Amino acid sequence: MPRDNLTPQQRTALKSLKSRKSDLKFLPADKGNATVVLTHDQYLDKVNEHLSSGSYTLLSTDPTQSITNKLYRVLKKLRDEKKITPHLFTKMRNLHPRWPQLYGQPKIHKPGAPSVQWSASTTLLSKLSTKSSPPTSNPWLRILSA
Repeated sequence: MPRDNLTPQQRTALKSLKSRKSDLKFLPADKGNATVVLTHDQYLDKVNEHLSSGSYTLLSTDPTQSITNKLYRVLKKLRDEKKITPHLFTKMRNLHPRWPQLYGQPKIHKPGAPSVQWSASTTLLSKLSTKSSPPTSNPWLRILSA
C-alpha cells in the first residue's frame, strides 16, 4: 500500500470537504492550476451580483429561434446568389441552437480575492433573476458548476 502523502490535518480537512460536497462549489481558478472552494450561497451571491451589474438586458422571450431563422434567410440568399457554395451554406447553418451559458472563474491573483469573473458565450439570452429568485430556479438561466 502506498504511503499517504497528506498530513492527518489535511486528511481531516479533505474528509470535511467531502461531507459538505452538496453545499460547496469547486471551481477552477482563472490562472494557475488552483481550485477555489465557495459555498453554494457565496456562488449564487456572486452570480446575482454580476447579473445585477447592468451588463445584461431583461428579455421577455427567448430570441433563439428568431435569430436562427434570420441567419437561415441570409445564408439562403447568399447561396442563391452564388456568393457561397452549397457546402458552405450547410456548414454555416445552425440546426441545433443552444442557449448561451454563464460561468464564473474565481480571480485568485487579484487583491481581495476571491472575486469571480463571469463570462457568457454571447449576450446572455435569459431572464435575469433577483435575490428572491435564485438563478437555479429560473428556467431561462442555467448555471454551470465545476
